[in-house]
Amino acid sequence: MKYYITLDGGTTNTRTILWNDAGEECGHAERPVGIRDVATTGSKQILCAAVQECVEGLLPQQHISFADISCILSAGMITSDLGLYLLPHLAAPVGKKELATGMKKVLMPEICPVPFWFVPGIKNTTEKITLENFAEMDIMRGEEVEMVALMEQLASDRETIVVLPGSHSKFIALDKQQKILGCETAMTGEIYSLLVTHSILSGATDKIYASKENYNKQMCLKGYETGRKLGMGRAAFSTRILKNFAGISNTEAANFLLGVVLSSDIKVLEENTFFAGRGIKPGIVLTGKEPFRQGLYDILAMIHPAWQVSNVEPHCLNMSAQGCAILAKLRGII
Repeated sequence: MKYYITLDGGTTNTRTILWNDAGEECGHAERPVGIRDVATTGSKQILCAAVQECVEGLLPQQHISFADISCILSAGMITSDLGLYLLPHLAAPVGKKELATGMKKVLMPEICPVPFWFVPGIKNTTEKITLENFAEMDIMRGEEVEMVALMEQLASDRETIVVLPGSHSKFIALDKQQKILGCETAMTGEIYSLLVTHSILSGATDKIYASKENYNKQMCLKGYETGRKLGMGRAAFSTRILKNFAGISNTEAANFLLGVVLSSDIKVLEENTFFAGRGIKPGIVLTGKEPFRQGLYDILAMIHPAWQVSNVEPHCLNMSAQGCAILAKLRGII
């Protein structure tokens, strides 16, 4: 039996999964190392070592050798200038065929004897970016393979905006042919984390995040309404007012603050670059990280009940790996 490895290299973590040729997961290994470590140390050695440790750590799990591995399918920030190999973005619109064709085979014997196949990221435009048009530009590395996996679940008869909440939330536009038209990025999760744990509001939240388990719809909606009315800065400080004078709990404060930061995401959806100016009402698909996904769903149900919004649970936990495998099969790599 032959095997292949998927490598998801991000800002803070490197994850590898071993798969057999039947598409069954056979092992995994990860390290808390990413391109942020390259940026802070000025050396890629720490990232190369992490990838090597992960790949070598997979072999004993199935009692195999490198001779049994056909390839390492790699996507994410691992293809950036701070990653293992810089692979230029493809310019949108981009579909599965273009992504598969754009995959690049690279030998890196200093890490292992197995060839790497890197998947390119996507950028919105090839135009020269200036102070006048910079809002038209955005980029993704890693989300494109998640989209490939998600496309299996999506209807292809209408324009769609897929929202992937996270540290950096992505709003990805698809046309009727399921080609990626581009994306918009918001630092929603990162801002939320900073406010909850590294600001004056940490006393109100006790550094407790809103979660799937403690999600409070009423407080999230109230946070959204306050953010929309007063702006994020004033609304965020209101979390402290509510804690000190209205006696809300730490988890209520965390959920109120969740709604505050999501108010900016709603603005991105309402004024999206790709469809709003053309009078097109796209379908909205929310997937990925909770409770951001549920919060957005509840807010949209309240303010835009006529919109076609789907709250989609991903059909697999390893969307990046599944997307890489789909592209590799399309290219004839596996």
